[in-house]
Amino acid sequence: MRVTIRPSAHPDQDIDITNALVGAVAAEIWKHCGGNDVLNWMEAERFVQALAAREPQPEPKSRQHVRPSRPRDDAGRPTKRVNDAYSERITGPLPLY
Repeated sequence: MRVTIRPSAHPDQDIDITNALVGAVAAEIWKHCGGNDVLNWMEAERFVQALAAREPQPEPKSRQHVRPSRPRDDAGRPTKRVNDAYSERITGPLPLY
């Protein structure tokens, strides 16, 4: 099992981060649980292998449905809404009708 990344600065080169990733997980296991270095390394290898084998999760729906921005005028400012006088947002005293 190899875990590689492809940096955006050099998309034609893959960097193998497997050893660094397993080492970081093994260090966290040792920090929280103590134990044997060899056993921690083996457990970290199993953990990283399980992570690499997982299916990618779908993007949350909140990120898929983005509300479009308001139209802008020539200067780049948002255009006024027709109903601005009766906006749902109240910033002062309640209006009396």
